[in-house]
Amino acid sequence: LFFNGSQKVVTSSDGLDLPDNSKLQLGDSQDLQIFHDGSSSVIKDAGTGMLKILGSTVAIKNGADGENLATFLPNGAVSLFFDNTKTFETTSSGVTVTGTVTETSDIAFKSEIKPITNTLDKLQQITGYKYKLDNASIDSMGVIAQDVEKVFPELVHGDEGSKTLQYSGLIGVLVEAVKDLSAKVKALESS
Repeated sequence: LFFNGSQKVVTSSDGLDLPDNSKLQLGDSQDLQIFHDGSSSVIKDAGTGMLKILGSTVAIKNGADGENLATFLPNGAVSLFFDNTKTFETTSSGVTVTGTVTETSDIAFKSEIKPITNTLDKLQQITGYKYKLDNASIDSMGVIAQDVEKVFPELVHGDEGSKTLQYSGLIGVLVEAVKDLSAKVKALESS
């Protein structure tokens, strides 16, 4: 097939061949475009709706089809892989991470740094609980976001009925509380 005297599509034993930067365009306004720009292969949803990928199981793999990058199972797990090894998986009770979870903590990313004070008094206002997660029917332990919000509001996010807690933020509080308790023990031992 030609356009303005220039070849745009060639049939071959494998199907249709389009040269670099030629687009397969679908929709009245060319909303969906599939093309190769010479270095990257692109699926572009230029429309106002949602790009849907439908399948009973969806897998994203490397170009050689030999390495899993992500899998999506209906009514089941979403899994992410690193070097073909599953490192993250959703479960009926939440997520499972294989390996460690790290957070950005370098001083270069922080400003207005201040020590946490009165940690023992504040921790006294938080209660640890055993509980069953309603959406997963499993036993768990932790604290209640609303309790933490009263003393450490910067660790609680979201609206009433769907509050989340940045549990890792409690580590700094616990470090300072241990230091306070250690100082109290030393003072008692020396008297």
